[in-house]
Amino acid sequence: MKRNVSYVLFGATGDLAQRKIMPALCALSSAHDLEVIAFSRRPWSDQDYHAFIAPSLKRFDLATSQAFLGRVRYAQGTFDDAQAFAVLKEKVSDNAIFHLAVQPEFYLPIIEHLGKAGLRGKLLIEKPFGQGSDSAQALEKAIERYFSPDDIYRVDHYLGKEGLDAVLAARRDDSTFENSLTRERVAKVICRLEESLGIEGRGEFYDAVGALHDVGQNHLLEMLATLIMELPAHDGDLPQMRAQAIASLEPLAAHAVRGQYRGYPEEDGVAKDSQTETYFKIAAESSLARWQGVELVLEAGKALKEKKSEIEISYKDGTSHVFDIERPRRHDAYEVLIAAAMSGERARFASAEEIIAAWRFAEAAAEILRRAPLIMYERGSERAA
Repeated sequence: MKRNVSYVLFGATGDLAQRKIMPALCALSSAHDLEVIAFSRRPWSDQDYHAFIAPSLKRFDLATSQAFLGRVRYAQGTFDDAQAFAVLKEKVSDNAIFHLAVQPEFYLPIIEHLGKAGLRGKLLIEKPFGQGSDSAQALEKAIERYFSPDDIYRVDHYLGKEGLDAVLAARRDDSTFENSLTRERVAKVICRLEESLGIEGRGEFYDAVGALHDVGQNHLLEMLATLIMELPAHDGDLPQMRAQAIASLEPLAAHAVRGQYRGYPEEDGVAKDSQTETYFKIAAESSLARWQGVELVLEAGKALKEKKSEIEISYKDGTSHVFDIERPRRHDAYEVLIAAAMSGERARFASAEEIIAAWRFAEAAAEILRRAPLIMYERGSERAA
């Protein structure tokens, strides 16, 4: 018997599916009449797939994980196989969620086959959403041939982090703090996303995008937008306010830094003469009235001293305030996001306007960074420069 909600996961044998999405679905399954259909090309049985994901469910007690596995079915097929989608249609309930946890080049083939097979529902799409503003707009038009704009959920998992919820809560609940966020009082804001690990087997993908497009165009801009946007009266307007904040930004050429950790060109999948940045730092200014003249800095890097995701606000009086975006959490970001998608809460997902504004900023920032010299830094460094 079909359950009320069919959660169809494309890319079900990928790392993201195994580490994040399946545990999140396990955590949510008892509260929802949910079945999971794992779609991938490997010739596996249900039992094979259960064995694949079981190690990622170890934080759950045996009864919970076994009950969840009883809800998970495996569907073999390739993304260009129309017959596989026809078979899928027979398995899916009318209340369906399609989650694309695949390489971006597979988005359009999957969407085309879903559309042609008459499969409709909510569509979750992982980043990167396009490779630039033009391709993002083209992708948006292609998706809207088959899916309503209200059914498209663009995933940036940072919007599911409780650390960003804390920023919003502080702004809403602490009038002293909210009133301090003005150009008269703030000297600088730094949004920082540092990792101690290198590229960890993602060489081919990472070398084609670099640090700016990997985390700057999305995570860092969403962090900054959450702090500088005008607060809406209703959560449903959060995407609109974030989009306006991002659209207000202009990257600055002064003090732009581009770096690469030593040994990066020897990583698997990386060109030996690669000029791709694994670290960047760039300042921006905003045209929003309360932020005019304040230095807004985006900074991110791989293979640095420690893992860190934070927003640091430096005041003109010498004091500072830091939000730890990786603060201890009750729920993983993917649990938060998937639950939001199930209930139709769109505030935690990027709007098309956000995506386009973010790409336009990133394209301008990339031009500035290309002119900056590539600085080599050692693994474990505090910063590239």
